[in-house]
Amino acid sequence: SLCREELISVMVHFSSEFYSKLVPSSSGSANGNTDATFPGVSEALARRAAERLVTIFVRHAALLRPLSENGKLRLAKDMAELELAVGQNLYSVTQLGGSYRALRAFRPLLFLPTAQVPTSPLLQELPMSVVLHHLYTRAPENLLSPHAKAGLTAAQYSLWLDQHNEEEIWRGIRGTLDAYSQSNGTQIDDVHAIMLKIGNMH
Repeated sequence: SLCREELISVMVHFSSEFYSKLVPSSSGSANGNTDATFPGVSEALARRAAERLVTIFVRHAALLRPLSENGKLRLAKDMAELELAVGQNLYSVTQLGGSYRALRAFRPLLFLPTAQVPTSPLLQELPMSVVLHHLYTRAPENLLSPHAKAGLTAAQYSLWLDQHNEEEIWRGIRGTLDAYSQSNGTQIDDVHAIMLKIGNMH
C-alpha cells in the first residue's frame, strides 16, 4: 500500500542518514577513535525506534474500518514487508519481544473466524485493546469505534492510547458497547457479546 511504501521509505532514510552515522566504522574502531559506548547507544536507539514503529503499525492496523477480505490480504502483505524492512534497516525483529509477537499474531487474527477469537491462543500475544479495536471492523456500523464516538481522528486517538493503560482503554470501549446495546434493545450483533467476553477476561 502507499502508506506502507512511505513508511519503509522513511525508515530507509533514517537508517542511512542518521542511524548509520552512529555505528562506528571498522577503520575508526581499529584506530581507537570510537567511543566505546557508541555501539550500545546506537543499538538501543535502533531497538527503540523499531519497537515503536511495529507497535504503532499494529495499533493503526487494528483501527482500520471497514476492512474487506481484499483489505485483509493487502494488510497481511504490508505487515510481512514491514517486518522484513525493519529487520534490514533497523533491528532484528525477532529480538523485539512483545511488539514482534503482536505483529506476528495480528496477521492470523485477521482471518480467524469471529466466534473463535475468545479462545484463540493468539490473545496471549496481543494487547487486549488491539484485539477489541480490530473486532469493531466485524461489528455493525452503529457500534461506533471509541474514537468515532469521541469525535477524534485515529491519529488523535492513538496519542490518547499512549497516555492510558489497558484498563482505561477498556472503559472507553465498554462505553461504546453499552451505548450500542441501549440503542438496539434485543437486536444485538454477536460480536458485541464476544467483545464483552474478551474485555471482561482482563
